[in-house]
Amino acid sequence: MTCLHLPPPAVAGVRHHGGHGPHALLLAGFMALLAPMTQAAEFAIEGGQSWSGRSELGSTHVAFVQIGSGHRHPLLRGKLEVQPIVTAGVVKGRDRGTHRRDAWLAGAGLRIMRPGHGRRHWFWESCVLASSGDTPSLSGNLQFANGFGYAHGSWEVKARHISNAGLQGPNHGETMLLMGYHF
Repeated sequence: MTCLHLPPPAVAGVRHHGGHGPHALLLAGFMALLAPMTQAAEFAIEGGQSWSGRSELGSTHVAFVQIGSGHRHPLLRGKLEVQPIVTAGVVKGRDRGTHRRDAWLAGAGLRIMRPGHGRRHWFWESCVLASSGDTPSLSGNLQFANGFGYAHGSWEVKARHISNAGLQGPNHGETMLLMGYHF
């Protein structure tokens, strides 16, 4: 005989967390993306400030972990290199009333750079990210991140913008300035 397990009935105002909330899903997704990159060559920790597209909101702290594959692929007949990356991080909530919600993000993308410049180079990054939920600046569970920066040795600085590309309103986005350190 097969048992059928049903979730508990919904009670108004009470939210059931069966261990499968958005944070658990983000972590599972990040781990699935991380699996093929076990031979990663670059681990980076990034931190900085982010500004919302809503002008009345102040800046907030952001932190990310990024892992770059050890395998770079030529693009445009070797004029550029493409490096697969995975990233996960948090945009802290603002400190006013309902703006205290943190946005947890995880996803994958590509870093594009010129080859032959070693650990000193300009780069462009684009990623598709899953988000833990709505904030005043990030709405929807699908976000896109684009950024550019400069790496010098183990350090890098980058500007990044994250938004949902107008898929769901409001679409204010977050624009951040990050400093990173590579291991």
